[in-house]
Amino acid sequence: MSLRSYILILLLLFSELFWEYSASGAERFCPGAGDEALRDSSTPRLAELNEALRDSSSLRLAELNEALRDSSSLRLAELNKALFVLLEKDKQTPAAIEIATAIESILTGGATADTVIISDSYYILGHFYLDKKNYTRASENFSISAALREALGLADRRYALGLTNNSVALLQAGDYSRAYAQGLKGLEARRAVSGMTPPHLLPITLISPASALR
Repeated sequence: MSLRSYILILLLLFSELFWEYSASGAERFCPGAGDEALRDSSTPRLAELNEALRDSSSLRLAELNEALRDSSSLRLAELNKALFVLLEKDKQTPAAIEIATAIESILTGGATADTVIISDSYYILGHFYLDKKNYTRASENFSISAALREALGLADRRYALGLTNNSVALLQAGDYSRAYAQGLKGLEARRAVSGMTPPHLLPITLISPASALR
């Protein structure tokens, strides 16, 4: 073999060894450096991925909570309507008790944020307890219903009737001073809603259960 050929072979061998070591050189000459390099390169990507997952999960959770609230609001509105119909027929049936319990369960759980529907629930529960002659509970529910509507600035017919019926409940409970104050407030609210009926034509003791619900 000529000297030139020998030198070329050595150069080729050296070149192959060099590239072999270069491919994993960091690991061979500095054990653990390859893993460290991989960790360094993957850490920003992993952090971005975790952040994206958190954002996605938060968004998904928010959407799910919103859907649940909407579903609970719809369910509460349906229960309100069902109990309303039963009470309008003056029926204290097992079904009415079951529906009232379901309404109270939703309200206690805070599953919905629809203030008007919540106010409606307390209003109808007020009639439920008024019909059961539980005047203290009736007054509590009418008071909450009216307060929620006041917070919204919603002085509608149901607000006026809630005040009036709260006066009835307080009167039956023997709280005459509060009954008088609520009665005047309710009569004024009903006059404002109707725009024509003077208060002295709306004596609270003459309101029939059916008309009081509306």
